[in-house]
Amino acid sequence: VSVEEILKVGERRLNMMRAFNAREGFTRKDDTLPARFEKPMKGSGPTAGVAYPSQDLENYKTIYYTLAGWDVQTGNPTTDKLRELGLEWIVE
Repeated sequence: VSVEEILKVGERRLNMMRAFNAREGFTRKDDTLPARFEKPMKGSGPTAGVAYPSQDLENYKTIYYTLAGWDVQTGNPTTDKLRELGLEWIVE
C-alpha cells in the first residue's frame, strides 16, 4: 500500500463522515470553536495571548472547505467530490 493510497483512504473517510453529518442536518454553522477561544489565551506558553475571533474562523473554514473540494456555503462535500472519491452511493 502506497502513501498516496493511505491518504486517499483518509480523504474518503473524512468525506463519508461529513456526508453522514450533512444527512443529519449539520452545516457550516456547526463547525465552531467554544466562545472562550475568541479571548486571548492565558499563560506563558506558545499560545499565550492567542485568540481566534469568529471572523477569522469563518475565513479559515472557507479556505479549508475550498481545499477539501466542499461547498463553501454549507461545508459539505459536493456531489463531484464524492464521485471523484468513488462514493457515488452516498449521492444516491
